[in-house]
Amino acid sequence: MLISHRKKFIYTKTIKTAGTSVEAYFEPYCFPPGEYQFLHARPQYESEAGVVGFRGLKREDDGNYWYHHAPAHEIRARAGDEVWNSYFKFCVIRDPFEKLVSAFHHFALPKEECASMAFHEIRQRFSDWMHTVRLAYFDDWNIFTIDDQIAVDYVIRYERLVDGLRHVCGQLQVPFEPGRLQRIKSEYNPHLRPAGDYYDSDTVTLAATVYARQIMHFGFRLPVSPSPEMIAQPASPELS
Repeated sequence: MLISHRKKFIYTKTIKTAGTSVEAYFEPYCFPPGEYQFLHARPQYESEAGVVGFRGLKREDDGNYWYHHAPAHEIRARAGDEVWNSYFKFCVIRDPFEKLVSAFHHFALPKEECASMAFHEIRQRFSDWMHTVRLAYFDDWNIFTIDDQIAVDYVIRYERLVDGLRHVCGQLQVPFEPGRLQRIKSEYNPHLRPAGDYYDSDTVTLAATVYARQIMHFGFRLPVSPSPEMIAQPASPELS
């Protein structure tokens, strides 16, 4: 998460939505001019210029009260009502069905193993993961809402990330430089399958139950379960 006192914005960082890439794009405005240096894993940073939340694998209980994926109500409480109400607030949201496929590849299936597996094996592995993982961890509704209401001023849609970035840059009156948007922690999917190919009726139900609020509010569509032939064969260029 970011707070820039220089440019008066707050970025609430959602999960598996190119969050670190967007964070890295806007981080320089949270530091005094000329002092920024990108760090993938970053300790909590706070100065008169702004705030960057702790970014790492595990947040120890050692005073890191600014941290990535912090819920909106915590950011508001620590930043104060004056800052929260007057700064431009934004986040990125993503189709939860696609997000879960991305999370599966990132957390549960090593790249080397994935590359050597047939897709029907990957799909079964995804189903097993969906039935055992704590899906609520990936539900980031509270990162951009307070009391079940949208609490940010603008929501970037992941599928239109560059357009959303252009809009935010215009609001903040900062240069729009899409070439600076890094691909950090992008998922690895050698089969180039659309998200819908991973799901069956059970896994669709699991995802739809956990993410019901996002699906209803943003109009995400349930993926259509593929035919057995589609699962067995390589994806066509049209589906890639």
